[in-house]
Amino acid sequence: MRRTQFFLLLGSMLPLAVAANELPTVSIYIGGNETFFWDRFPIRYIVVASDTEDGDSLSGALDPYSVAIEFQYIAENYDTFSPAPAEAGAIVGATRGKELVEADDCFLCHSERSTGPTAIPTYAAIAEKFQGNLSVAPALAYNVINGSQGIWGNMLMPAHAVPLEDATAMVQYVLSFLGEGPARTFRPITGAVTPNVAMVATQGPFGPELPGRYLLTASYTDRGNAGEPPAIGSATHMFRHSNVPAMELDSLEGFESAAVEGTGVVAVRAGPASARLASIDLSGVRNITIATLGSARRWPGGRIDLRLDAPNGELAGSFEINHTSRELAVGRAAVRLNPIDGRRDLYFVVGPDQSVAIGAICFECSY
Repeated sequence: MRRTQFFLLLGSMLPLAVAANELPTVSIYIGGNETFFWDRFPIRYIVVASDTEDGDSLSGALDPYSVAIEFQYIAENYDTFSPAPAEAGAIVGATRGKELVEADDCFLCHSERSTGPTAIPTYAAIAEKFQGNLSVAPALAYNVINGSQGIWGNMLMPAHAVPLEDATAMVQYVLSFLGEGPARTFRPITGAVTPNVAMVATQGPFGPELPGRYLLTASYTDRGNAGEPPAIGSATHMFRHSNVPAMELDSLEGFESAAVEGTGVVAVRAGPASARLASIDLSGVRNITIATLGSARRWPGGRIDLRLDAPNGELAGSFEINHTSRELAVGRAAVRLNPIDGRRDLYFVVGPDQSVAIGAICFECSY
């Protein structure tokens, strides 16, 4: 047998290579400013998920309700946070199922959680009874469609003329509650989320303070491929509050961090100096306000130039600082910007013989 024939025969006897299950791709697109959030100002988004085997969400081949999308405030360790995987049924229940329940007459009798003694079970109580087990969803969906009695005493639940698919999604939503505790809230694949600053902020000397970030996360778990286990693709978009503490500036040249009665500032006694805030989206931002600390003796003020992309870059405006009181006090100065779109590095540049202390930089703020 010739050598070439031998290797051809050997190759035909070897098992064919099995294609590995490729990682799904998940992308988040933001409509509007990509850096900041403002109190009760909606953030519009679109999530696109794509998988080699399952298809993509844009074409409809991939069920948009199988993508887990969440919006939450993370107080710490936000830079290492990753979304927890979720069963497709749980996602369907918490998005499409919630929409269906709210559109039907369910809330005429039921409530989500207990507000006092009641003979009609809350959704939290139902989820607790079945321990959130999604496998019971088809049986409970049958009860929704045909009505039921005896599961909760003699209470009668009337029949609901809804398709089986809808009834199943509604039950999955009910089962997503974790007892009386919080349920994961999944969002639709496109829509808007609204931060509530009042719930998480504290008031500091330089305005609202939020140590954490709001995160919009999206993940998709595929169905596996050729014997390979399911793979998870995910994406995260981080938003920071528009009032940025000076202690969070990304780099300092000539400035030093200082603490005054527990309040953090970055200060320079005699310039020149510069401080950088990196990769800030200025879309829709027309006003930048800085909060300063000073007195006639300590950090009396001067001029701070706002420059783009470099300490000697394009001048976007100048802040005029003047502290004349004998006691340390907070002052504010603002710059009106010409329209700037996209992400830019911002530099706060102090010239020679200037003495200032910056406490916070606020974008589109009204104190």
